[in-house]
Amino acid sequence: VNNYMGKAVFLPSMADAENRIIVDYAEGLKREKDVGFVAMAEKTTKFEPSGGIMACVDGQLRNSPKSPPDTQSIENIPAHFHLKNMLVHDSMRRKGIGMLLMDAFEEYARTKTDAELLTLEVEEENEGAVKLYEKAGFAFTKNPTTFTKRKFMTKKLE
Repeated sequence: VNNYMGKAVFLPSMADAENRIIVDYAEGLKREKDVGFVAMAEKTTKFEPSGGIMACVDGQLRNSPKSPPDTQSIENIPAHFHLKNMLVHDSMRRKGIGMLLMDAFEEYARTKTDAELLTLEVEEENEGAVKLYEKAGFAFTKNPTTFTKRKFMTKKLE
């Protein structure tokens, strides 16, 4: 498959993509660069292999003096808590779990960081995710990075 610049790119399977999210999620937490939240199922065998985890989200404080060392920064954006990855098991989507994770994510940013904004990047075609983020109060804004075609969304913390 070729990307928008005509260069060949590897397109992982959905299972590989989900695994990469989980690996990135775990790696960021282990190195203490990210903060993560999980939604866990009780008394079910369906999610036993994952220890009951049916959804997760992780984020990173950026552009702050309190950001971990070597954290990505973006010019002309104040301190912000950036949503890096979010995954909700297919069978649990559109049941409010994503919004509960978003609420925990925002509450943490508001009470435990000096972030002025929440930020994220999303594929515009991912309509379910876009609807969730808009419902949570995010709005599209100009993407300050030039290396991605993903859409940039922000929400001001008040």
